[in-house]
Amino acid sequence: MTEPARSMSVKRHRAWLAQSGFTLLESTIAAALMSIGALAITAAQLTSIRHAEAATQRTLATQWAQQKLETVRFDLAAALLGTGAQPGLSSDSDAPRDVGNTTYLRRWDVSPVSEGTVERRVSVTVVWQDRAGRAHDVELASVLLPTDAATLGAVALARPALTFFDTAAP
Repeated sequence: MTEPARSMSVKRHRAWLAQSGFTLLESTIAAALMSIGALAITAAQLTSIRHAEAATQRTLATQWAQQKLETVRFDLAAALLGTGAQPGLSSDSDAPRDVGNTTYLRRWDVSPVSEGTVERRVSVTVVWQDRAGRAHDVELASVLLPTDAATLGAVALARPALTFFDTAAP
């Protein structure tokens, strides 16, 4: 091999060595960027799970409050028909209910809109704490008005019962 050919071979080899170090640096940077991207995706997933859990808790609390509001509506209609004492027409609260990892407490207040009337102002509140210990609540308020006898036929149906929360009842 001649001197110029050998010199060219050494130059190529040195160029290759210099380039291989740069490729290692590129690989390190690429791995770091991929790690940052994976961490960002993981953080977004965890945030999404927390928001989904909060939405589920809020939905369950709203459903439980709505069930009580419907029970009071039924009891008011039954009282108008004179079917006896109705337990839902007074202010009270339920025993706490555990669903999953959350404990819910429901309170309601039933009061006449004005003295001597059958209209009732009803407020149902459900409170709970999330995993972080922050308190949350949902409140539904309504004024229940008397209805005519034709629409009271629904009283012949069974009184609304808890359906979702019965599985967690003590």
